Amino acid sequence: MATNHIPWVNWEKWFFVSVPPPAGKSVKFAARCKLCKKDYQVTRDSNGNLMKHIKSLHRDQLAEVQATPRRPREDLRLRQVDIRAACEAGRPSTLSQEELDKLLLEAIVESKLPFQILGRPKFKKLITRLAPGRSVICRKTARGRIPVLYKCTKDRVIAELAGVKRVGTTADAWKSRGKGYLGVTAHWMNPSTLERCSAALACRRVKGSHTYDVLATLLSDIFQEFGIQDKISCTVTDNGSNFLKAFRQFTGDDGGDVEDRDSDVDEDTDMDQTERTEVDEPRVDSVGDIFDAGEVLGCEVTLPAHRRCACHLLNLVATTDLDKALERPGSVRTAWTNVLNKCKAFWSKQQRSTVAQDVVKTSLGKVLPTPNATRWNSLYNAMREVVWHYDGDRRAAITAVCHTLKVDPLTVREVEFLQEFIKMMEPLAETLDLLQGEKHVSVGYLLPAIHNLLARYRSMTDLRHCQPLVEALLKAIKTRFADYLWDKDLVVAACLVPVFRLDWIRGTVEGPEKVHQAREWLEEAMADLVGRHEAGEGEAPGDVDEPEPMDTGNNAVRKLFSFLPAQRQPTAQRGPMAELERFLTEPFFTLDNLRTCKYVKELYIWYNTCLPSSASAERLFSHAGLVLNPRRACLGDGMFDRLVFLGVNQEFL
Repeated sequence: MATNHIPWVNWEKWFFVSVPPPAGKSVKFAARCKLCKKDYQVTRDSNGNLMKHIKSLHRDQLAEVQATPRRPREDLRLRQVDIRAACEAGRPSTLSQEELDKLLLEAIVESKLPFQILGRPKFKKLITRLAPGRSVICRKTARGRIPVLYKCTKDRVIAELAGVKRVGTTADAWKSRGKGYLGVTAHWMNPSTLERCSAALACRRVKGSHTYDVLATLLSDIFQEFGIQDKISCTVTDNGSNFLKAFRQFTGDDGGDVEDRDSDVDEDTDMDQTERTEVDEPRVDSVGDIFDAGEVLGCEVTLPAHRRCACHLLNLVATTDLDKALERPGSVRTAWTNVLNKCKAFWSKQQRSTVAQDVVKTSLGKVLPTPNATRWNSLYNAMREVVWHYDGDRRAAITAVCHTLKVDPLTVREVEFLQEFIKMMEPLAETLDLLQGEKHVSVGYLLPAIHNLLARYRSMTDLRHCQPLVEALLKAIKTRFADYLWDKDLVVAACLVPVFRLDWIRGTVEGPEKVHQAREWLEEAMADLVGRHEAGEGEAPGDVDEPEPMDTGNNAVRKLFSFLPAQRQPTAQRGPMAELERFLTEPFFTLDNLRTCKYVKELYIWYNTCLPSSASAERLFSHAGLVLNPRRACLGDGMFDRLVFLGVNQEFL
């Protein structure tokens, strides 16, 4: 572009280029008005700023300017490439055939598309136009390459797992389209950054009944496939009696939660309704049963320590235990029954009738969420939405909708009851949401969360309608988590989380007498770590470089846990026990500080690798459900397992 010439020939009467663009950058420049000598920033493709200048300061020139077409200079016109012309000209693509095949395969895996799309004319036309001279692989070829891609990805996962000392796993059972599956995920921490890493290990078909020995064999095989059978800290599952029995009989040591103490165990996760076992009575396995099981499986099956899913236990508190409390005769039962029946009538009308749904959306601005049978949170969220619409000026709108749908609206007293009910269940819902996390949550969050939940319920003493339910929830939580509340490993794990340390214990009822015990357990854990290093079982921690700050979600944690003190800066100190003492006495509240502590960091990884819930295994099934859609119901078991594995483990492709 010439230094003094405006890009538009006909506008040279009013403007010229005062400051040309830098060399190699010919888009933006400064144009000066010849009438008032003011500069304006413009681009080669737009003269909007110049037109605004004429309109505001030189309105006498506006008519002439508008009548003058903005004709660009011939040497500055942009020549846009015609994609079709370029393709039809036969220009070879810079993308190789091998690269195109790999991209197509990865796109199918990530988007969970059927392989048949590769043979559809419009899809093939799209790819060949975008990559001239290249062809689209056929469905059969693509399917044949999935096992190769699976093996390469699996090798990368195995290599990643080989570089860590501790792995936590989760497992769950699932049924879809008449078939049963076992899903397993693995979780570990990056030794340098302490960042949580995860991978799906398998989504295997389980044929026949989901008995404890079948599940034990499958789990053991999967762990051995990935070479982690000797480094798993624990496996988290739900309360299925077959899972509990599998770990009770095939756990290699006495650690973990392998006792089946209470009788409120879930039914077998076997999906066949006709073969579910009765679980209301406690089961005691004889020594003979254990030896018989060992003979059947050849004594080769060994499972790691086991813990029950904390979120599943909280779901039982919110459903089974709360339902028992609501069944007791009294005003609470009557109020709850009336509220629930009216809400169910509204949800039913909304779901079954498109006309009713249109009425709700038009009047309220959206369709109200409805609960599902598998998650208690959905009922809480649905009722919270109902309460919101009955609050203040919004009450008239939802009342009118109820009259239109011919369902009874909630009375003032019923709304008050529901508001109290939501207030009562809010701590439980927030705790569930926290413990279902994966990226910034470890098993060390479990005890602070449960003790904080108990403290919040103890402080609820001013409820008018729901006070009996609060007492029932307190009792249920204490019963369900009786084995956990002061479990040694869980206490140590919690005290090693920088945001908690010993502060969470001081906030409990037993705090003063438990702080000393926790300190002793931490010192024992540190002594064991040093002993392992001296025995040559692990490499001694080396010097640690100063890490980059990492967002660990501590702001949200501080908002939930009110007992945490203000944040201050640490000081330097060395040596295993001295480092532990510094960690406990100086307020480290982020993982950024912990990553500079060599011994405490390793101890943190050792105790906090495991997750508090099996929610990640359930999320695996969400991906699996998208893979096994109606158009892919005929997928073989092996191909299904590979596609789920590849779809979830995108970062290892």
